[in-house]
Parts: sequence; C-alpha cells; structure tokens
Amino acid sequence: MAEHFRGFTDVFRGHMARHSGWPSDRDTLAWFHREYDGMQKGAYARLKRGELLAEHYTAGVVRLMLDPPGLEEKSWKTANRAKGVLLDFLRPRGIHSPGKKDLASVLSLVCTMVDERTDERQQDWVTWGITTMLRLLYSESSIIGSVLGCGTREHTVKQAIDLMYDSCGRQVAARLAKDRRTAIEAAELHLGQRLADYQSRAQDWHRFNPWTVIYAHDHGTPVGMTIVLPVSDEAYSDVFEGRRASYELTPDDFAVPTCNLIIEAGAERPGDVDYTPRNPTKALILALIAQTAALARVADLPREKNMRALTFAGTPTNRERLLASGFRTTGRTMARSGVELIERRFPLKTLQMRDLLNAAVLQQLSHVGDTPPPPSRRS
Repeated sequence: MAEHFRGFTDVFRGHMARHSGWPSDRDTLAWFHREYDGMQKGAYARLKRGELLAEHYTAGVVRLMLDPPGLEEKSWKTANRAKGVLLDFLRPRGIHSPGKKDLASVLSLVCTMVDERTDERQQDWVTWGITTMLRLLYSESSIIGSVLGCGTREHTVKQAIDLMYDSCGRQVAARLAKDRRTAIEAAELHLGQRLADYQSRAQDWHRFNPWTVIYAHDHGTPVGMTIVLPVSDEAYSDVFEGRRASYELTPDDFAVPTCNLIIEAGAERPGDVDYTPRNPTKALILALIAQTAALARVADLPREKNMRALTFAGTPTNRERLLASGFRTTGRTMARSGVELIERRFPLKTLQMRDLLNAAVLQQLSHVGDTPPPPSRRS
C-alpha cells in the first residue's frame, strides 16, 4: 500500500545548512521519541540530505522548530536559533509569525510536493554509493537493464547534454529557473561552458567509446543521464591539480582499461509535458556501476593498482550524495569553473570488505564493455 512521502527542498536545506539552523540530533531524537514514539535510525540525516521519507518526519521537524515544547533548558539556545533561521526563510515568502494553524502553509514552502511512494521508490539509492553493488546485484536481474545508450546518431548525445544543463540550471537557480531557457542560461553561467560547446565535446567522447555518455532508464523511460571519462594518469593529474577542466579533455587523454575515472555528470531528467518526474536514483546508480565497469575494465588491470574516481560538486544535492556515498573532499577546485573537486579511491587488491566488494563487482562486470550499451528510442 502506498504511503505519503515528502522531503525538504534544496533551497530550504541550503538555507538551513548555511546558517547552521538545523535542530541538534539529540533534541530531534528526544522530541520524536516523545511525540511520535521514536524515529527511524538515520532518518534525520536522510531528511537533511533531501531524501523523501514518510511525511510525518518533515512535519515533525518543522513542528519542533516552530514550537519546541518540553526541551531541557540547555537546549533552549539551539532550539531558538533553529526557529530564528526558519523564520528568516519564511518572512520573505510572506509568513511572519507562524502558529500551529500555519503548519500546512509552512510545509508548502520548505518541502517538496506530497508523493505517494513505496519504501523502495522513495529511497535515494545514489547516497548508498558503489558499496551497495552486491545488494543491487542480488535484487536486480541485470544492471544493464538500467542502461540505454545514445546509439550512433549524434543528436541523441546532444539531447543528453541538454538534459544535463536543464537539470543543473533548475537546481542552482532553484525556482528562478522556471523553464528550459532560463535553466540552460543558469547552467552555462554555473559551469562556465556554453551548451553548444559542451555538446560538441561530448560527441567526441561518445565517438571514442559509446559507454562514456549514456541514459539511465526506469522500465524503458529515460530518467537521467551519466557521463564517465576513462583517463590516463597524466590527464587525471591535470584535472586534480587544477591545470585543466574536465570538459577540456579529449579522446587523446583517454585510456581503456584504466584505473582513473572522471565522473563528469549524473543528472536527473526534469519534468516536461511528456514526462512526470519519478525517483531516478536507483537507475542512476545502476547506470554508473555498469558504465564504470565497462570503461575501467578492471579484469584487465594489475591487482596492485588503486582505482580513483574524481568528480565535482556541481550542485548542493550532488555534493551531499557524493559525500554520503564514500567520496571525500580534496580541498581543490576545478580549473576555469572553480567548483569543488571530490574524490573516491580504493585498492583493487584488498582484504577490507567494503573495498573488496567494489573491486569484485567491477571485475565481474568488466565484460559489459565488450559491446555498446543498448540503444534508446531516441537513437
């Protein structure tokens, strides 16, 4: 039976994080224990990452911030700060002194739309990262079933990049980007690269290997796209050290097999007249697993190598997902655009279970790169 699920919007979460406005974990857990007989383990952290949970969680956190009854005296300062940061968010949006009767209005401003989802559909699978490969392998008949290629027609690659820019612009400009045109303009400014120029470069990548640019799909419907670049040691160092931007790389910088991967993009498909947004995260992580395996060809690499995956925090949502899935900050930024670089490393020869699963699954799936990804209907 479907339940109602809801999450906090990117804009609200960004506001709360910038101003250190979230109630403390201790106070939140204690309050939920008193008001709701408890809180699911990890639920509060997942809410702050933007995941959709049963709607009483979002409503409960907002109630706690608006009117925190029964807190210990030592928690008053933190509670009052949380309420103040919330009010700073609400005032410009027309709510100045919210009371209990205003809860629905407040939720409409800080939360996503109510969605009816089952437990699996509401899970943000990307935050689980590559370490969930084994679970996904057992629960999916085929990882390849979540992948659609761009085929041989170059306009399909251009459509994938258009999707990426549209999605990026809507996130970085929030509600200001209400249509494709304004979203594309916002993405061009944020990424420091014109859409047409990026599309041309992506077509070069795709000609080198069709696994570099793919769609993620759910039951035959494209729900997002991903780009992974298999690069040489020198090219990886150039991007890591800030000498070159990842979008400046050409097929001359590529190598297959390789232990160096640059995750260039992972974007969800925005809604349009022909598409109602659904949860794309499981399809995206499955597509990235297949893509990584196909391009790295771990089975052909020496066991003493270390796998390295470099990416960047293109949007607040992507940054939170990456850090939750095992990536680490580097203290470095991308050349040209200045966006934050984030990295994940693990040895191919290891006895640590977490890294052993990563290496084993990538090796098991190396063969998927023997053939191109199945073409999409857009091909």
